[in-house]
Amino acid sequence: MHASAGVYEKMLAEARTSLKIFGELGWTVGEGAALSVIAKAQGRMRRYGEALVSAERALSMLEEAGELSDMARTMDLIAYAHHHLGRHREAIGYWRRAAELHASLGAVDKRNSHAMTALIHSLLYLAADERWAGEAGPARGTAVRAGQRLVDYLELHRAGCPPADVPAGLGVLIDELRGLVGELSRVPELTETLLRRLFALSARAQGLGGVIERLVDTETSPPHGLRAHPWVCD
Repeated sequence: MHASAGVYEKMLAEARTSLKIFGELGWTVGEGAALSVIAKAQGRMRRYGEALVSAERALSMLEEAGELSDMARTMDLIAYAHHHLGRHREAIGYWRRAAELHASLGAVDKRNSHAMTALIHSLLYLAADERWAGEAGPARGTAVRAGQRLVDYLELHRAGCPPADVPAGLGVLIDELRGLVGELSRVPELTETLLRRLFALSARAQGLGGVIERLVDTETSPPHGLRAHPWVCD
């Protein structure tokens, strides 16, 4: 188990306590949120089967309450569990639903950094699971969309920084991403090489002086060596 497992054990224990309290209060939204945190901790500890059960319970409660933002993040958790269990087709459905919700909640607004980040993550893993499920054509379109959103996101940060505070290498990274998006737009299918390049560029964005939000987790490796969804794993 990872060295930081104690952190997630503590998270799990605290979320279970919250779940009990919210259950006694009859607060469905609180129960759903607590179950999502439980699923997050279980996923981070690589207990994917348990995480799936917890996240599915959470989603049912959050859907009943109409909590769209929490629903989107919980769909990501369910997709993440399926992804790690090798159930790529199941993961695809949840990544797609999550991406639609993230977009509807403000990801199309370049000022909404959090929603943009959430959408990028869902699209990156949707592209990966589509490809591994044998849908390399649709995966290419998803990868183009993810790359374009990532360019928008990085441009947002560059525009918001005083010139002296722009992270070194940000302009080069944006240009490389634009080049990759152009390349993806010209090919019929998403190849493993192109997919890895997209994830590698996303990972580089993470390391730009702490200014860019975390895009790709650097600790847990899902199938094929790609990295885990940050909302699930941070």
